[in-house]
Amino acid sequence: MSHSHLIRVALATALACAPCAHAQTDACAALTEAAVKQIMTPHHGTMTTTIAGKTRTSEYITTASTRYLHVNGKWTSHPVDAKHEAAETAAAMKARSQTCKRAGDETLAGQAVTLYVVHSDDADSDSKIWIATASGLIIGQDLTVDGGSVTSIRYDYANVQPPKM
Repeated sequence: MSHSHLIRVALATALACAPCAHAQTDACAALTEAAVKQIMTPHHGTMTTTIAGKTRTSEYITTASTRYLHVNGKWTSHPVDAKHEAAETAAAMKARSQTCKRAGDETLAGQAVTLYVVHSDDADSDSKIWIATASGLIIGQDLTVDGGSVTSIRYDYANVQPPKM
């Protein structure tokens, strides 16, 4: 599985929410809104994945039209259609069998945040997602998948620039 695909799977799995009878719960709707906003906003993500005791760290930068991945010391670039990706993500989030709950207010990386917890029946995973109170953007998420895989992503939105390749 490519690292770009892994990032999209981690985001979609961690953020996807199931509909209630005719609409998402308030918590799932807040997560969908934050995910779409994030896709439309340039950002830098640092991801750490631990599987079977082995840890892999990578990062990516998403601009308006390109996603840059830094894996094994090398940057690669891939075109991004943010509007299309946002629409796909929103649809996937509404179609998943998941439970989303607002778990309270905290501080993460010096920012006031709201913590959400998500359990996905589809992927048998649990997530914690932190949304900044001031911006409504996701600044962190931790995804634990049954089987022991743990992925932690932290996001930064300040001064996002393409990397020097």
